[in-house]
Order: sequence, then structure tokens, then C-alpha cells
Amino acid sequence: MSCMIPAACVFCRHYHEERNEQSPGLPSCDAFDAIPDPIFMGRVDHNDAFPEDRGVRFSLIETERQDFLELNAVRRELGLLVYRVP
Repeated sequence: MSCMIPAACVFCRHYHEERNEQSPGLPSCDAFDAIPDPIFMGRVDHNDAFPEDRGVRFSLIETERQDFLELNAVRRELGLLVYRVP
């Protein structure tokens, strides 16, 4: 059995949701043409600067706040990095 935990990126207003759904390539956003693995895999909280992020940081889509908080609860339970809530 496998379980997919979404990246925090999907809750960010800078994420290119439509483009990424149509492209077989790496996910992108306003900060990165290809979101680096440490961010997309949830090993880094992108509220802080990350090399070559063009000064763009995680910005929560307010209508997604509850789902984002639920993601954090699951991550906490699994012992994974918990994202700071902006």
C-alpha cells in the first residue's frame, strides 16, 4: 500500500497548477522553473530563502488554509517536517 502526501507547494499561490497538470516535466512555480526536490519533497520549509528562488516565498492560498493545517497534522503524526503557517 502507498500513500501520497501532497507537497506544500500545491497550497501556494505561486504554484503553476494548471501548467503542471498538463506537463509531464518537473513541477514549476513563480520561484522555480523546476521546483527543487528538497522543497517539493517536503524536506525544506520554503517560508525561508532558498538558493535561486527569485525572492519568491511560500504564500498560502487562504481558501486552502484548512487543508494545509490538516496536511501539517498528518506530517506531525508521521514525524515529518511541519510547515510554518504564514
